[in-house]
Amino acid sequence: MNFRWKKNGKTIAFCLGDGCGLGNMLQALPAVQALHELGNTCDLFLSGFMYTGITDAVRGQPYVRDIYENTYVSREEAYDVCIVSFLSDHRVDNAKKYLKLTRDWGKRSEYGQYCRAAEKLGAKEFKTPRLNISERNFGLNQLSVLIHAGCTERTYWERRKWTHYKELVDLLVQDGCHVYCCGSRDEIIDHREVTACNNLPIQETAALIHQCGLFVSNDSGLMHLAAALRKMQVAIFTATSDMKSGPYYNPNASVIKPELACYPCYGNEMAWNQCVNWKCRDSITADKVHDLIKTLLYQDPRGAAAAAV
Repeated sequence: MNFRWKKNGKTIAFCLGDGCGLGNMLQALPAVQALHELGNTCDLFLSGFMYTGITDAVRGQPYVRDIYENTYVSREEAYDVCIVSFLSDHRVDNAKKYLKLTRDWGKRSEYGQYCRAAEKLGAKEFKTPRLNISERNFGLNQLSVLIHAGCTERTYWERRKWTHYKELVDLLVQDGCHVYCCGSRDEIIDHREVTACNNLPIQETAALIHQCGLFVSNDSGLMHLAAALRKMQVAIFTATSDMKSGPYYNPNASVIKPELACYPCYGNEMAWNQCVNWKCRDSITADKVHDLIKTLLYQDPRGAAAAAV
């Protein structure tokens, strides 16, 4: 659909889809914020998400008027436009125009799709989204590495979880790093040298990520939280597509992915369903991740101390 968006002051519904997670929401927020700064009013709609409290990361920020969870009925009589996620066709039924995102990751990532939609509505500049961050001080050691070893409770996504975190911790400890982990209670790394900071409200998790020296994770919602905070980070991809979800919008992000002909199988339903050995989870060694981390921590002129601001 071609838009002729001559005036601002419009109402826009962002329907983020059924099954929307923290990462999906965070990738949309720069577009939401950009349209708000042009004088538009934006509402968010989310449904079918696994984790409660994810909207607390943004609730109350001025660029989002209302957030509707598990409903597509709002106080708005009619929206000027509704932006519909690629996740599903869930949408408000009172918009004058609809703009549907596609799954063409070869051209644009999920983040890029939302920015492109906002560009069609007049947005030109996409800034780091303002988020709700706790003032809690975790007192992390200077050479600190924070790990999120999970991604979601859904069995469907189990193959997103890299399997060598304990080996990586051993290597990091030998380097003199202090290692912490975050996420839900069942994502604690069972290692005597790891300090667990799990099961925190999202605002406190944001503060924890903000204070660490380096963040390491799978493809997860917290990976996108670190990217939104512009933290130095290493993102480990196994089966899912870095072209779709890679945190490349964060200039401080590094991505590691399998060197396999079948990568990524996400998006290829037949390949995904037929795969039984999930060799992508083991193909990236702890040494390879460790080598990248050493480069970031010791050869980056800023160092970990400069990253822990």
